[in-house]
Amino acid sequence: MGIAALEQFSSMAHFVPLYLQDQQLTNQVFLIKHDPTGPKDAHTSVLVDVAGTSTATNIKGVLCHVVANTNDGQIPHSTSFKCDYWESPKSRLTLIYVGNLAESKYIGGVEPLPQYLNNPWMQNGIHQHLINPQIAVAYKQSLLHFLTSYLYSHMAELYEQKWSASLNCQQFARRFIEETIGLNWPDGVSVAGDIVNEIPEVNMNIKQPMTVIVMCITIVATIKALALDYRNDVLFNCIALISGLLVHIRHLTGVMADPDFLKLITRIAINFSPHLTKIVVVKAFHFRTNLLVEVDIGLLGNMQIQQAHDIDINLQMKL
Repeated sequence: MGIAALEQFSSMAHFVPLYLQDQQLTNQVFLIKHDPTGPKDAHTSVLVDVAGTSTATNIKGVLCHVVANTNDGQIPHSTSFKCDYWESPKSRLTLIYVGNLAESKYIGGVEPLPQYLNNPWMQNGIHQHLINPQIAVAYKQSLLHFLTSYLYSHMAELYEQKWSASLNCQQFARRFIEETIGLNWPDGVSVAGDIVNEIPEVNMNIKQPMTVIVMCITIVATIKALALDYRNDVLFNCIALISGLLVHIRHLTGVMADPDFLKLITRIAINFSPHLTKIVVVKAFHFRTNLLVEVDIGLLGNMQIQQAHDIDINLQMKL
């Protein structure tokens, strides 16, 4: 299920282009399997060419996927999501064309958004903004980052952020394509975890009933010991669950972030650009498993609008 770590996922290796380069290639969506020699277990991700920069030999765009944190020392591993601008030679991958964002079922309100995307923090008409050629490429990446984070938060709440048959790179890729961006999953592509459990018929012809009775009596004592052990496990797990739930409830109520975190955000903003004249407001509140950060900055009065806009967008991406 693609649990192996992939060293080529480095967000520092590539930079987001400023402008669209090929209108015909823009907004194409691809399903990527990162190991052509092992398609069954290959890591799977979704790539959106937001600027039309792919070529005949290289694929380029925003890569959205879930990875296993293999160095966390946990079994099963915890997970996290990534949404970075990425580039790779096509020869190293298995590429499956999915469609174009303009074909999304959410364009024009044909179908309603999933419930986890219906919230006051989500950009209105986000799918329409993604296909708008007048929108800056960096801003489109931030919109895809929002969509990726909301889907991952929804799945993490259901499956406890653990790598499993329900939360893995392939399950995430399918839900991202079908639910989050509103395209169709490619025909003939299987997904890890989609297993139908079949119970075979068992024909028990017991010819020695006395032997079976003796075996049952012997096993009863073992079952009682196991039941007692499981009861103790359930009690301890309930206590731990309640403790964790109380902490999570505080975060759901929008409690303000720690002062140290606010200092970190302030330091990042101050050192971000020499054109900043002042930091007006720095706020951060817990929102689900994430933090909602608000930073108001002051810029030079004679600065061009485009330059001020670029500083604002790049600061958002930095934070």
